[in-house]
Amino acid sequence: MHIPLFGILLSAHAIAVDGFMVVSGFIMAHNFIIRRDLEPWGASSTIWKFYARRMFRLYPLYVIAILASAAIRFPEGADLEDIVAHLTFAHGLFPKYCASILSTAWSLSLEMQFYLVFSFLFVLLFECPRVYALTAFSLAATSFALCSIYLLGHYAEPGRLAHFSQPSLLLFKMPLFLLGMTAAAFGHRLIQAMPFNIALLIVMLSNGKLTDCVALLIVSLLLIHRSPQFAKPLITVLEPALRALSGKISIFGADISYAMYLTHPIILSILSIVSEPLLLAHPLEGFAIFMVSTICISAILHFVVERPCIELGKWLLSQPTPPTNSSSTAELG
Repeated sequence: MHIPLFGILLSAHAIAVDGFMVVSGFIMAHNFIIRRDLEPWGASSTIWKFYARRMFRLYPLYVIAILASAAIRFPEGADLEDIVAHLTFAHGLFPKYCASILSTAWSLSLEMQFYLVFSFLFVLLFECPRVYALTAFSLAATSFALCSIYLLGHYAEPGRLAHFSQPSLLLFKMPLFLLGMTAAAFGHRLIQAMPFNIALLIVMLSNGKLTDCVALLIVSLLLIHRSPQFAKPLITVLEPALRALSGKISIFGADISYAMYLTHPIILSILSIVSEPLLLAHPLEGFAIFMVSTICISAILHFVVERPCIELGKWLLSQPTPPTNSSSTAELG
């Protein structure tokens, strides 16, 4: 169903999601670097703590959103296989499931695919960085992304072998994640300017012009501290916006953003079922109801589900690791 105003605002999400992938790659790498002394790279404890943090942060709300969306589609919508694929984040690997239950869930599957390879890939590329290794991987990631678009489809365009209605495979978006990782490595001086610039130019080949502009803007803002001569005037120009983004309303918006991302398609579906004539006849009033409902429900979910689960994860991961049997025996001896 096409609803005026809703379609315009909600269909332009692709560029924003691409930008989020660059930021996600940067933040993952940045946190990995600053925790290096406490959580050595390559250690098994570092890897499982990395995954545990992500699961406590993302999974509880995700399960609620998937089950709620599946319930709305019952009985003609999602089958058991579809639900299991979503609950295990495997739905992004299959064309028929990538956007079947919840329209935004494909990006969560994509994120999980990135998390699975992140720690290994970061150690491989940046623990002992080599220009040729980063360049070769950038070329490979970009080549695979371009081939995936041709063979597996791209949004409304079917591919020669399959049709993924959303770019839910890591092959599609690995260059954007890599760009964020490389920017973080450059920002922390793990690599020099030349390999960073080479990787940047190669990665730009796999994206559209608008995505490239957004990605370059994000990278420039993330790395502003590496160019002090440009930082001061730019910060002066952006000071009002930076002050607004640090306010209570912006912080609140950031806190509930994940819940809003997951729940807004569900709320729109419910509103379409119960008040479709209002949405069609009065799009502004309908949009206001949609936004207020989404914000209120997202805030409740954040404070009741998301935040307690994050705090629980932090508490569990902060507990001291019990000694092994061998170490206990040695101490007794």
